[in-house]
Parts: sequence; structure tokens; C-alpha cells
Amino acid sequence: MGAYEKNIVPIKIAHLAEYVSKVKRISLDDALVYIYIKHRQQRLTEIMTAQMTAQLIKVFGNERVNGPMQPAVARVHSLHIGMIMLKIEATASFAQARKLLLQVEQLMHQDARFKSLQVYYDVDPV
Repeated sequence: MGAYEKNIVPIKIAHLAEYVSKVKRISLDDALVYIYIKHRQQRLTEIMTAQMTAQLIKVFGNERVNGPMQPAVARVHSLHIGMIMLKIEATASFAQARKLLLQVEQLMHQDARFKSLQVYYDVDPV
């Protein structure tokens, strides 16, 4: 037995089933929208990412919104980056989802602290 094999713990089927039931299901027809929030101040980036996540959960529901998260590269040049992932089903209207996203963004920019934050979207079909 190698050094790595000694540390392997067998996974019980019950634990695996519990884990799989918690994972949000993504179909091949769904689209993932990654929402990136950038600003020079890390604290403002974290606050807006958390508040925007809360607003998106109100609009789209908890099953479609994952976040707030930090991307693999959390800072580029002098800008800190926050990330939110949104799942849009193939049966949903993408135009309506876009309209709702822009409304949430406008709501966030009404707060004076968030006017200088940059928000951009990356749409990836699964």
C-alpha cells in the first residue's frame, strides 16, 4: 500500500447520497451567468457582492443563485473582484432574466457607496 492509499477513507453510500442531494442540478440546456463586481476597495466589493446576492436570491430564488464567491484571481491590477453565479434554465426567458439583472444592478448603483463599482456579466451556455 502506498502512502496515499493509507489516507483514503471509504465513502459511505448514505453520505454520498446526502452530498449529491445538496448539489444544485445543472442541465446541459441551462446557461450560467457569472456576475463580476470590481472596485479598488476590497471591503466595498465584498459588501456589494453580498447585497447583490441577497437581491438576486429575492428575484431568482435560492436554487438559481450561488454566491458571493471570490474568483480564482481575486485581484487584477488594483481592482478587487467579487463573483456571483446565476443559473438560467433553458425554459426561462433569457430576455426577462437580463431585464431583471439590469434592474438589480440599477438598484445597487442607487446607493452612493456603490456608484463607482464596475459590474459585468459573462454568459456561458453549459
